[in-house]
Amino acid sequence: ALKGAGAERPDDRTLNPIVKDLADNKVAEAAKAQEAAAQQLDGAAQKLTGSHGAESPADRAAQTAADAEAGAQQLSKEIKDAQANHNPPTRPSDPANQGARTLAEQIRQAAQELSQSGSAEARRDAADAAKAADAARTAANQGKAQEAQQAAQTAAQRLAAAAKAAGGNAAPAGDS
Repeated sequence: ALKGAGAERPDDRTLNPIVKDLADNKVAEAAKAQEAAAQQLDGAAQKLTGSHGAESPADRAAQTAADAEAGAQQLSKEIKDAQANHNPPTRPSDPANQGARTLAEQIRQAAQELSQSGSAEARRDAADAAKAADAARTAANQGKAQEAQQAAQTAAQRLAAAAKAAGGNAAPAGDS
């Protein structure tokens, strides 16, 4: 596993002197050698973590897109409920507008991360997602919750397309 991740285990020439220095009561030398070995092991651990189990930007974007689509659907329901109660979300401080702004920020962040990797198609879709997220944020800041929700929905769909183009695997919405 170490070699596959491009990491190396400290060799015996590094580890054996630690034991000898301790036996000879050379604690300072043993501590220095132990620190060097620990740093080498930490580096190996980071390489292993980076190559196994860590999500790729595309996978994170796919998850964000799935969560954002579910969030946009929930926002739509909240907006309809507020309108039915004769309390449409027309202020930027209304919960629906705050929710749309939060969704837009999450999508924008994932799109920016994804735009730095992946294919040209993935980068283009990520740029489209970022633009739609900006439109959602602008609408939410103007108190236009329904417009913000629709733009957030579009942004989430564009982010999902970007993640798919970059090879991401979408998880079911709500599984974070």
